[in-house]
Amino acid sequence: MSAYITTNGQPREDIKIVPRKVSFDWNGVTPNFIPGDPVTSHCINTLHIIFPMGENAFCRIFNEALPYLDDDPKLKADAIGFIRQEAMHSRSHQIVLGHYETCGYDVQLLADKLDSFVATRSGEKVFGLFNAPNEWMRRKWLSHRLMVVAAIEHFTCLMGVWMLENKSLKAAGANETMLDLLCWHCAEEVEHRNVAYDIAMYVSGNNHFQRYLAMIMCVPLLYKFMKVGALHMMAQDPTLKGQKISFWKAWQGGAKRGLLPGFNMLMRSTKRWFRRDYNPEVEADTQQALDYFAISPAAQAAEQRIAG
Repeated sequence: MSAYITTNGQPREDIKIVPRKVSFDWNGVTPNFIPGDPVTSHCINTLHIIFPMGENAFCRIFNEALPYLDDDPKLKADAIGFIRQEAMHSRSHQIVLGHYETCGYDVQLLADKLDSFVATRSGEKVFGLFNAPNEWMRRKWLSHRLMVVAAIEHFTCLMGVWMLENKSLKAAGANETMLDLLCWHCAEEVEHRNVAYDIAMYVSGNNHFQRYLAMIMCVPLLYKFMKVGALHMMAQDPTLKGQKISFWKAWQGGAKRGLLPGFNMLMRSTKRWFRRDYNPEVEADTQQALDYFAISPAAQAAEQRIAG
């Protein structure tokens, strides 16, 4: 892969971002997909609730950004590839939610509620309150939202690296189909880790203040969404018998056992984000993602369908 110099003057790998039309068979997969560990299972299950609403918002924001990228065909092509990958991620996690509904969990109502909340506050109206009065304000509001997407993508990339390197989940007997979904998604997050950042910096005119502000805003919201989703799943789990569970302690407990990425690791990574010379390229190795696609049952089946 050759080097590509972005409009911000930063080098990164020149790769083509393409969607993989994967599918998964959820027959026999239960919400407690880690045997004997429903709490950690539901800490991960919260991702199926929050990913679709986030990725739907990302697609809307990036579609809005496309006209601003006409002067950079490579960046525009990356944006289109990013949109298509995120749409497939949203669809795949949404199918898991539908399956969980058949397992007796009421999850769609919460997912719809969160989706409505995010859609209102990430749409063309500034903070969901009023229409931007001029082009300057429209671009400022768009670049702010793009920066928030880039900040979130910083964490999804880190989670991607963690997931691709993790061996504890498989050793704990986690369901193979669920692991393939998570690893395929995480590999694509690693693959397109530069795109949101490059576009946000391009549209904003390299506005570092907006970049810093976006991270400060997104961290507490991400934590809140993850907590709400996980506790919602745990409250419905008959094996937990209505136990009162601390989300923080549950997540940290899973992290100590190597089944979840540690909050400390994720928070320490923000120090790099706040560096003026931050570059998402250093957060991961694209080859690691490509290596997983080569062994992923879902990704390989998608390739074979295309080839056939």
